[in-house]
Amino acid sequence: MAAESAEAWARAFFDPGTGKVDEGSQTAQSFALGFGAAQSVKCSRRSIRGLIESNWTNSPEKTTFEFTILPDTQALVILPKREGETLTEGSMLIEESKELSIGSITPKSAGLFLLSGRYGFTFKK
Repeated sequence: MAAESAEAWARAFFDPGTGKVDEGSQTAQSFALGFGAAQSVKCSRRSIRGLIESNWTNSPEKTTFEFTILPDTQALVILPKREGETLTEGSMLIEESKELSIGSITPKSAGLFLLSGRYGFTFKK
């Protein structure tokens, strides 16, 4: 039943051509990740400073998030996390990264402050 529901949801809301869920909002993309309704999603919004991007891919081994933070801006990113997962930015543990500040890490989330740039985070299960 759950698989049938996920498939029906994906047919109604997921566009495989663009990789976006519904209108492409971060809320819609987060819903798809949280409920396992899609394996990967691309999210973007045009702002007065440029294109803001937030993408993710989920597999049995890992979950990967990619973000583009525009020049002269910063962002607070809160990532969902499962207990026991290791979080890296690129090939480096986040605790070793000089490009971000850790706000908080709990068993269920990681809050990170990001400066402008491109980031790739991976949770290894």
